[in-house]
Amino acid sequence: METASVAHVCYANKIPFLAIRTITDTEEECGDEAFKKNCKEASIKSIKILKAFLKQLK
Repeated sequence: METASVAHVCYANKIPFLAIRTITDTEEECGDEAFKKNCKEASIKSIKILKAFLKQLK
């Protein structure tokens, strides 16, 4: 939901916007405990996605 707010403001102001998000919980694993457990792995996945995206811009 936080990303949607930023995206909307950028859209309204004609500012290019791109978000890369990864999921830290699932239907089976949710809540603060799941977030803490999966946050590092999700962050690493986001970095890999960002690096691959940036390579495409060259």
